Amino acid sequence: MPIIQIAFAGLTALFLSIPILNRVVFHTVDIEAIAVRGYDGLRKVQELQRDGRFEEARDSAHALVQEFRNDSTMFFVGDVYDWNAFLEQVKSENKPPAWTLIAEYLDEGFQDSLAAVDKADAMSSAQKERIVEILNRMANDPEFYIENREYIAVNEDEKVSELFQNSVDRGIFRRENGMVTVTEDLTPERQRLLKRFHMVALERFLCSDFLRKDLKRGTDWASEYIVQTALYLIGSSYSLQFQLDRSIRFLDSLVTLYPRTIYAEQIFLSNGGSLLSDGKAKLTAGQKEAAEGSLRRAIDYLEKIERNREIASSFPKYRVAELYPDRYVNIDEASKAKRRVKKKTKVYTSEQAKEDIEGRDDEEGSGYVLEDAVRLIGECYIQLGLTDSARAQFRLILEFFPESENLDDAQKLIADTYVKDGDLILAAADSGDARARRKAFEAYEAGVKEYIKFFNVFPQSDLVPQTYIALADAYNKLERPEDARSAFDAALAKAKDTEEQAKIQLEIGNYFYERERYAEAIEAYQIILNSFSSTQVAPNAQYLIGESQMGRGDTADALKAFRVIVDHYKRSNFFGGAAHKLGSHYFEQGTYTRADTFFALVVQYAESNELAPVSQLKRGEVRWQLSLSQEGDGKVAALKDAVKEYEKVIDKWPQSRQADQARVKVAECHMELGNERAAREVARSIQNREYIVKASKVFLQGEETNCEGELKYWQGLIDDAVEDEERASAVYEKAEVFLNRCEPADSALALYRQVLSLTDDRMKIINAKIGMARAFTALDKFSAAQDTLLVLIDHKRVSPELRQQLQVMLYDAYLRGGNPDKAYEGFEEFAAKYPEHKRAPQAYYRMGSILADRNEHRKAIEKFRVITDKYAESDSGMVDKAILGIGTRMIELGRTQEAAAYLKEYIEQYPEVSVASRIWLKIADTYWKHLGKKKDALEIYNDLVEKYPDDMLFSYMSYQRGMLLVELGRKEEAVAAFEKVEAENKSIFRAAQAEIGKLLAKKDPDAAIGHYQLIVNASETQGDSAIAMIGIGDVYAAVKKWDKAAEWFGKVYSFYDGGDSTLLGGALVKWVGALISGKNYQKAIEVADIMEERFPDNVYTANTMYYKATAYFSTNRFTKAREVFRRIIELDRSEQLTEIATYQKAECYYFMAANTKNNDAKNRLFRSAIAGYGTYLESYPQGTYS
Repeated sequence: MPIIQIAFAGLTALFLSIPILNRVVFHTVDIEAIAVRGYDGLRKVQELQRDGRFEEARDSAHALVQEFRNDSTMFFVGDVYDWNAFLEQVKSENKPPAWTLIAEYLDEGFQDSLAAVDKADAMSSAQKERIVEILNRMANDPEFYIENREYIAVNEDEKVSELFQNSVDRGIFRRENGMVTVTEDLTPERQRLLKRFHMVALERFLCSDFLRKDLKRGTDWASEYIVQTALYLIGSSYSLQFQLDRSIRFLDSLVTLYPRTIYAEQIFLSNGGSLLSDGKAKLTAGQKEAAEGSLRRAIDYLEKIERNREIASSFPKYRVAELYPDRYVNIDEASKAKRRVKKKTKVYTSEQAKEDIEGRDDEEGSGYVLEDAVRLIGECYIQLGLTDSARAQFRLILEFFPESENLDDAQKLIADTYVKDGDLILAAADSGDARARRKAFEAYEAGVKEYIKFFNVFPQSDLVPQTYIALADAYNKLERPEDARSAFDAALAKAKDTEEQAKIQLEIGNYFYERERYAEAIEAYQIILNSFSSTQVAPNAQYLIGESQMGRGDTADALKAFRVIVDHYKRSNFFGGAAHKLGSHYFEQGTYTRADTFFALVVQYAESNELAPVSQLKRGEVRWQLSLSQEGDGKVAALKDAVKEYEKVIDKWPQSRQADQARVKVAECHMELGNERAAREVARSIQNREYIVKASKVFLQGEETNCEGELKYWQGLIDDAVEDEERASAVYEKAEVFLNRCEPADSALALYRQVLSLTDDRMKIINAKIGMARAFTALDKFSAAQDTLLVLIDHKRVSPELRQQLQVMLYDAYLRGGNPDKAYEGFEEFAAKYPEHKRAPQAYYRMGSILADRNEHRKAIEKFRVITDKYAESDSGMVDKAILGIGTRMIELGRTQEAAAYLKEYIEQYPEVSVASRIWLKIADTYWKHLGKKKDALEIYNDLVEKYPDDMLFSYMSYQRGMLLVELGRKEEAVAAFEKVEAENKSIFRAAQAEIGKLLAKKDPDAAIGHYQLIVNASETQGDSAIAMIGIGDVYAAVKKWDKAAEWFGKVYSFYDGGDSTLLGGALVKWVGALISGKNYQKAIEVADIMEERFPDNVYTANTMYYKATAYFSTNRFTKAREVFRRIIELDRSEQLTEIATYQKAECYYFMAANTKNNDAKNRLFRSAIAGYGTYLESYPQGTYS
């Protein structure tokens, strides 16, 4: 048989080449076709990932795995490693299953000739070639089962019995007289399963006998690489969705399947780095135990790289430990492949996202995986506080990587760990612990020695000034200020002239600034102003004093510092920045005229500064903002002035980004002026495609569009986008529509992630991350929101102003995530640190709300009064909310008359405030519920529903009005009020529908049922139909037809398969209640069990448990009733239910005693009953059963 040549021409660079040994190939496999087909498939997966379509990406990758893992397996003659074993099978009287399969393809003469061969070396090459040809047919053609159905029948074998049984159960094979043969009915699904069975079966009872290859990885090299890359992309897609654990599990499985994959060490390094980042984030969030788990796992992964290297046997920590050198591919020896993998599988992980935000270049560093792993392990140990182990790691770099560019870093890190030792010791000890202080000082001294060693070994290092600064910090901690000063002086002494001295002094200040030690930073910068005022860095120092003051929250002093630059350093590079800071501050405060003065200074004196076009753009923004507060001619004049200022940007800086921003704003002004033609003409002149997207938003806002229309519009722009940055802008806008208008926050989340994969723009990345945090919050994934915000707060590129806003968002996430104590601490610290910040009133309001939730109403009022007293001029709307908060807390304290008067006086003085409807609603509720002024309350409710039809509380207003009308006996009007409640407000809508049912049921039950039946039949959604079905049950319950009521409530459970667990829970609890009332106790218990099993955390579960306990009690099963009451008490979800359960538990003991004949047992139970009654009286001295 001739040798079959395999063509490699045009083979994509995605794949590694493989040498063709002197082996004859007998199965034709078109490697080039496989490579091209596989590359196209992988490219599709990557495109889907970039689009945020992760499920589709994974499906496509799984399809590649199925296709290329199974379809192109081929063997060579050399893959039969034991021809003697093969001959033994041929000559065996009881031929094993492997030979049975092969023999079906060989004629008897060939089999006889094989049987006559004495030894393997006597086999002819033709005989061997024929056998391998059959193996390749079998490996690549499981259809032979179908084609040879009448011949293929395999005796069950102990090794494959379980496999056969599973295949029989799935209908692939059938049994006949102790034999197993392929079934007649092979559906497409069974054929797919047959293919999978085929591969596993061959491996289990064929390959292990004489083949070198493992069939699960026995494919040609191209297919094998496609499969591995597809699996890698699947795992990385979970990382893109921030599903860290799932990503790690999947990538682990890749290494398990393919231990020799080129991705192995890359996976270990990636998993280790991700877990290190996860551990840092958890430590920042105060999750110490969880952080330790992540960091330990990170070390485990990274040490796999160390254990994979022969050199690690010389590492001290492995001298008595087992290593496995070269178990995995040494990626440092395959750096070309590593670059290829990175290029072709551009996976955007959460760690990479953080690096992008911080502006770090992933290509920087040694490029050696082993060195990276050693360093990262050291960093893990630092986070764990295991500084001895960290030092050992960094010393490995010094000893085993002599050519590394990071030796000086390693030496400095060793010194830093000793200083950290001291910090950790003091942090864990009491302030007066002399022994701890002594140990900490010993650690600081050790750090000092290592810093000095650094200077001796690396005297020319660029890190020398930084290291002297770190040495000074250590001396300060040792309370040796003179030595600290000497260290600073030594850093300064490295300077050759005054200018360089000033630069090093600036670095000293920057050291403190970067660590947010703003007071020390200001002091260091002030030295420059005092001693080096004539140097080039003096304006820089003055500017950074302003930034430090901003960091401290001292806005007033910061503005003074910036003003010094404006007044005295007009020629410095920092003049524009300072003037722009001043302008931005006054702009944010709404002092637009004053802001415009400073923006004008930037344009006048710093025209070449990059902030000049930004400031000119802001001058247009000033006039735009002024137009928003005006009407008529004043508005028109302001808009025309805005156009003039925007056009100056276009004229002076036509090629700047701000020029296109200005064109967008000019178009927006023209639209406001009613001149759409002019607006579109300006928009056509926009050059940057990204801003074409933004201009589109102007025209979109000028049209009547629904949510679906907006999404379709932005998708069209995404599809038409030419550049990634343009596409990123459109994707961001689409995400904003999803989050702000269309509600599916998970869709918004995927789109924000897509923005990260498209853009390199720092602000876009930050905005997308902020969007992700908002989306996580909307999805109630508060932990993820907190982690995202912590990453943003942490990195250095975020301005102090933005960081402060992000901190407020973080504390809100803590609050909404069920950690009010941590939220309170954050808000309290923020308000104290930044009392002049525009978010300070919000911080006080949140503190007041948290105190109110704790029932600390007086303290809550104190916080709200800070807002009304100190921030009375604030335009944040918090004053109005604080007034409402004070009134509400007065009501809680029983000061209802005072509260109603207080709120009424305020709302009559300021009738147009944003919370007007809420204040009037609170007054109405107080009149009705507390003061008995029902007539006055009704008048307010009437006014509210008429005046605020679009208010988010409209349904509540209508419901309250209806309930009051019921109480006043005006039932027909009440029904009309309840019918105004909107279906979108689900809980109120259901309550309103139940009230309608009750009102109609008493008067005309049939009409009530007809009313609900119409809704059932006409509803567009299952949810609305289900609510109406509950209404029918309520009607039957109102007229005490319990069996019919139970029937309808049960129908809801059978009918509704939507995701609203509150709706289903409500139906179930009503079902159980109807069964109890109808004395169908056993069925009630069964339904209650369903509720507990399916919805353990539902708001109605405790009520269902109460009904269950009642059913047990009513059927004299007091022990079981007592157990359920006990669980209700432990849950403590409802104060009323907990009170009843406490009493009923004692009752259970009493009746158990009454029904017990044994005197000892009876007395014991009575004592338990007495103790139970005592507990009740102690807990509820004024309770219902006292």
